[in-house]
Amino acid sequence: MIMIDAAGWGQYGTAIKEKGAEVFASDPDKNTVFSIHFYGTAGKDANTIKSNIDGALSSGAPVLAGEFGYKHSDGDVDEISLMNYCDQKGLGYLAWSWKGNGGGVEYLDLSNDWDGNSLTEWGDIFFGAMKNSKPASVFGGSSVNTTASTTAATTTTVTTTVTTTQQTTSSQQQPSVTLCGDANCDGIVNISDAVIIMQSLANPSKYGETGTDALRITAQGKINGDCESMGNGLTNKDALAIQQLMLDLISSLPVTI
Repeated sequence: MIMIDAAGWGQYGTAIKEKGAEVFASDPDKNTVFSIHFYGTAGKDANTIKSNIDGALSSGAPVLAGEFGYKHSDGDVDEISLMNYCDQKGLGYLAWSWKGNGGGVEYLDLSNDWDGNSLTEWGDIFFGAMKNSKPASVFGGSSVNTTASTTAATTTTVTTTVTTTQQTTSSQQQPSVTLCGDANCDGIVNISDAVIIMQSLANPSKYGETGTDALRITAQGKINGDCESMGNGLTNKDALAIQQLMLDLISSLPVTI
């Protein structure tokens, strides 16, 4: 995977908005992600954070918060708003950093020692916010994956039955899933399917089903792309599920995250 930071020491998220799609399209393996660093410029308040994230996502490129702290030499950071909005949008975020900072930004150390026996002020804030988190199910052993696959298969059958029933009085032409996860309908499932899902959600006037772009998502693509908790329509979790599949964190689709 190639991670590309935004311009301006990572804090100029507009660079991703303007050029992210072009750069992502130039990668034949579709293995590129984009990172914004949230410090006193990009992360100074909730509105600025949302503007940076929404702008970057509108390009359709995969995005995460590649670095952030709770303060910096360029100003205070609204770290709680950042984590909350990343959770809301289904984005990953990386707190900077465990230990070893210098040059006057030692306050960005999360731990006072390498073993993590004593957390700093920043460490208390970050790990305090993580206290209700839990390991992803993919790290729970084979029994978890087996259960998830069984549940997903059952859900697929039920959803198909319900959809047919709902459309009986209005139409017999409701498309069915041709390949779960294949949101761009090219016959394969890869990261480009996650991209079209995120594009359609972030910029529906351009990439939605009735959007202006020639490569907008189609009705069939929306049905194929609904691969996480099938039946609830397209969400960021569908794009996340496809990315997890590409990283071999899950073995098949559909899935419930």
